[in-house]
Amino acid sequence: MSTSTLSGRDIIIVGAGVAGLSTALYLAKSSDVHVTVLDYQPYLQNGYSPANGCDAASADINKIMRASYGKETDYQRLAYRARDVWVQWNRDLAATPAEELPPALTPNTQIFVPCGFIRLTGDVSIPLNYDELTGLETLTPEQRDKNYILKSEQDRARAREHGGSDRWRNKTSGLTNFYRCDGILDMTAGYTVADKACAYAQFLCQKAGVKFVFGGNEGRVVKLVVEGEGGSRKVIGVETKDGKTHSGGMVIVACGGWTAGLVPEVADRLEATAGSVVLVQLPPKEDRPDLWDKYSPERFAVWSKGFKDVSGPIGNIYGFPTTENGILKIGYRGLKWTNFAEHPLAPGLRISVPKTKFTAQKETRIPLVAAEVIKHTIKALFPDLIGSSKIVATRLCWYCDSLDNNFLVDYVPGYNESLFVVSGGSGHMFKFLPVLGENVLDVLLHKDTVYTKMWKWPKPEKTTISWIEKSNGLEEGELGPRVLRKLVMAETDDLTY
Repeated sequence: MSTSTLSGRDIIIVGAGVAGLSTALYLAKSSDVHVTVLDYQPYLQNGYSPANGCDAASADINKIMRASYGKETDYQRLAYRARDVWVQWNRDLAATPAEELPPALTPNTQIFVPCGFIRLTGDVSIPLNYDELTGLETLTPEQRDKNYILKSEQDRARAREHGGSDRWRNKTSGLTNFYRCDGILDMTAGYTVADKACAYAQFLCQKAGVKFVFGGNEGRVVKLVVEGEGGSRKVIGVETKDGKTHSGGMVIVACGGWTAGLVPEVADRLEATAGSVVLVQLPPKEDRPDLWDKYSPERFAVWSKGFKDVSGPIGNIYGFPTTENGILKIGYRGLKWTNFAEHPLAPGLRISVPKTKFTAQKETRIPLVAAEVIKHTIKALFPDLIGSSKIVATRLCWYCDSLDNNFLVDYVPGYNESLFVVSGGSGHMFKFLPVLGENVLDVLLHKDTVYTKMWKWPKPEKTTISWIEKSNGLEEGELGPRVLRKLVMAETDDLTY
């Protein structure tokens, strides 16, 4: 791969989440550029742990790793390639001497757990839909062999044959009340331990020569430094909150939900949106060893189901096996919340900005409607948790949605190829951490690939119905129903089930 057009350049990356880390890693490995990554989080100290102050979407206890994408075969192909690297990263981490690793990691750390993934229709009367069936048809024979339709006796027999007599029973028994629903068990899938995975990618970046500026005022970028006007504009660096200017021949903005706050030009195509997450604590292991065993990754799968209520929201709800601390994470992303504020750099422009436990405007609650959906699901799917477990924490997880759920990876027009964006994760970027940067490099070098076409800078056509159909809600703006200030938030008493 020729990287001569980047050779010798000083490149600044804003954001050390999945987009920034993967981009930095491939830049450092593939060329002689000098890469500096800035982020206001002190990731070297907190190890990307959300319990220790992190509020980025990438800094989480777990993320779904599923490679099946239905008819979106380009993403499916890339996701299966990423899965191969996740498996290799597990091996590589296990072979790394403990003294070489950062405090957040040990050779025993597993960053990809292939526990399987069950997608349920959510109702006994709803058959497997056409897209899901079509998705199975797009898999290779080897991939299809590890996907099982729940109501297919042939597939169930094959699952038992592949994994022993306990595989099917173990992976589906935790969903007893919905056992009659149709759906798919995908044993190529599972979850990533997100905070540990980011810590490992950051470790690999450092080994490749990437420089990091983390924490507080030193790593918090407040604006781009631009010289020239009109068609001669060029970004020559960034300014951090401590007043220091970091100079570079190119700036790559890869800061998820914070992207529009630095680059106003993306405000009509990217939007910060929040999913609702709760953490359910199991009782002490010595009191209920049966629950710890039943919901462990060895016996339980990642799951999701469609949700539809006649009087309520439509969407998707999902969950994970228990962590080593007995935590079950359950998320609702059927409705994606927004929080509008004045743009810090563009007076008169209002954009959705993250609002978390650690931002100036603090928020730890989730909307009451999301809490009710989650509680309803717990009661329906996991009745043995009633009276034995409780919701101990809630969180708004801020993603960055694009117009059509494709990533936005391209040069920002009008800056003479000195400003580049890697964003628009739309809730499905994390799984690509091990391979995303390779494709970002292709875009940087103007290579003609399917992904450079999919992720290019779009031209919104707001007056057409087709744009609205793929708009992901961005056309609503501050007048829409998803704005947090218009919603009733769930208080502690509302979390009891």
